Amino acid sequence: MKSIINNFLRRFLKIEIKKFHPRLGIFTNLHLKTIKRSPVIFDIGANEGQSIERYLKTFDSPKIYAFEPNEDAFQILFEKYSKNKNIILNNFAIGEKKGNKYLHYTIKSGNSSIFKLNMNSYWIKNKALSFDVKPKNYVNKIKKTKIFSLDNYIKKEKINSIDLLKIDTQGYEYNVLMGSKNSLKKKIKNIELEIMLDNCYNADTNIYKIEKILNPKNFKIKGIYANKRDFLVGDTFGCYLFYKNLN
Repeated sequence: MKSIINNFLRRFLKIEIKKFHPRLGIFTNLHLKTIKRSPVIFDIGANEGQSIERYLKTFDSPKIYAFEPNEDAFQILFEKYSKNKNIILNNFAIGEKKGNKYLHYTIKSGNSSIFKLNMNSYWIKNKALSFDVKPKNYVNKIKKTKIFSLDNYIKKEKINSIDLLKIDTQGYEYNVLMGSKNSLKKKIKNIELEIMLDNCYNADTNIYKIEKILNPKNFKIKGIYANKRDFLVGDTFGCYLFYKNLN
C-alpha cells in the first residue's frame, strides 16, 4: 500500500517522497537537486541551530540568516555561530507585521510558540510527562518579543534573492507567509516548512491556508516528510512540506 501511494504522488502529483537521511536531515536530496551549492538561506525558527548544522553539512559556504525569538535558545545560537561571518543572527520573531507579541517559553525550547499551548492535548500531556512535570508547568515563562515582517527585513537588508526559506515556528507559519507576500513571487525560490495539523497549539493552521498564499505565487509542493514519531499518534500530527517556485 505504501509503494502504491508513493507511486501515485510521484506520477500524478509530481511530489517526491524521499527517505530521511539520519545524518543530513529531511529533504537533503531535494536540496541538492534544486538549490545551488552556495545558497542564501533564511532559517525562521532557528532554535538552537539544528537546521543550521544540516545546511552547513549539505551546502558549500551557505549564507544563513537565522531568526530565533527565544532568548535562551538564541544564547546557544550566539555561542555556536557568532564568530561565523556567513551566519547572521537575529533575536526576534518573523510574522505578518511589525509589532510585539508574547512568546510562550517551554521546557524544551523548540516547542516555544507565539500561540498558547492547549493544555488538554495529548501532545502536551506526553511532553510534560517526559519532563516529569504537570502540563501547566511545561510552559515555564511568557515574555514579550519583537516581530518584524519578512518583506520589511528583506527590503531593509537589501536581499536580492533567497534560495531557501525554512519556517518552523510552531503554528505561526501562516503568519510568517502573510508578511512575505511581496517577496514570494520574485525573491524566494524554495520553501521548507513544518506544519502542525493537530491541536497542541491554539492555532488555526492547515495546508489549505498555506496553499491559498503559495499557490497563486506559483509555488508547488515537491516533497513531503512526516516524522514517524508524530504520525497519527493520539491527536498528534505534523509534517514538513517542500515547495518550489516555478516562476
